[in-house]
Amino acid sequence: MKSDYVRIFLYFLEPAIIGVVIIMGITIVIRVFKNFINRNRQIDKTTDDSLRKLEKNKIITALIIVINIIFGLLFPFGLMVAMISPMTFDAPGSNKNFYNWIFFYATFSFPIVILVAIITSLIFLFILKSYKMAIIFSLLPMLNIIIVIFTVLLNSKL
Repeated sequence: MKSDYVRIFLYFLEPAIIGVVIIMGITIVIRVFKNFINRNRQIDKTTDDSLRKLEKNKIITALIIVINIIFGLLFPFGLMVAMISPMTFDAPGSNKNFYNWIFFYATFSFPIVILVAIITSLIFLFILKSYKMAIIFSLLPMLNIIIVIFTVLLNSKL
């Protein structure tokens, strides 16, 4: 009886721990990104601003286009994964597993997220000239991939 309480406690504690780890990872990434921005500001002070912007925009544009091409090539694979994602619930009782539902939604929405990411990142890149938003939207399918990896790892522990 006591082990049931421990298992229930761990079942609810595990997602909280994972959430804390994800938040800690995000804060580390933000800190590294701030340091990167500070270094770039120092470089901008020493170089000609207009040439620097032109070169940076070309690099960012090329990076976003490469990311979109990679995810565009993953689109057919994403369609196949979305078609077989309902098989997650083939095992008896698997529809009661929380991680299976997260896995299902992440894999089922992957092709849609790819299309939305490619279209919106190109709109932000070429029409609105917002490079930060273009990068953010071009990397949006990575969120699905990370969620799938975490749910597979967490579900394998159960």
